[in-house]
Amino acid sequence: MNEAHEAASLKFTPRWRAFLVHAHRWSGTILSGYAIALLTGTHLPNPEGLFPMEGNDKWLHFCAYFGLAFLLATWRSRKTRVCWRLTLAVWLATALIGATDELTQQLPGINRHCDFADWIADTSGSACGLLVWHLLRWFLFAQSGSVKLQNNAVQK
Repeated sequence: MNEAHEAASLKFTPRWRAFLVHAHRWSGTILSGYAIALLTGTHLPNPEGLFPMEGNDKWLHFCAYFGLAFLLATWRSRKTRVCWRLTLAVWLATALIGATDELTQQLPGINRHCDFADWIADTSGSACGLLVWHLLRWFLFAQSGSVKLQNNAVQK
């Protein structure tokens, strides 16, 4: 590596390391708030004039479940070893949450409808969220050399 590349690479200072540990500890609280906001927002009656999407809200579904999967994986990685089973469990959980979310939108008074394409956007978003989560995890911990994540604890 040349000196310019090395100077531009991510360095893990004690302050950055402390931030990562602190954010990881708060992941459950952040996940809870996010999930409550997500499920509340998808079940409020949909006034057409307030938020007109003209039938194409797939990006909202994609982004919402991207975030949900990312946060759920972060939270579960505190308690479970990171492996393909964790990834599959998080993806299946978010797919089930998305299906339940779509089905319960048919309840009277909500003024929403169940759409299979919305569920596909949900599951695609969660798959991409997990992919980004794994890539960030790999970049931050496996490639940095100064910090590595092992047994769910950040160590020097």
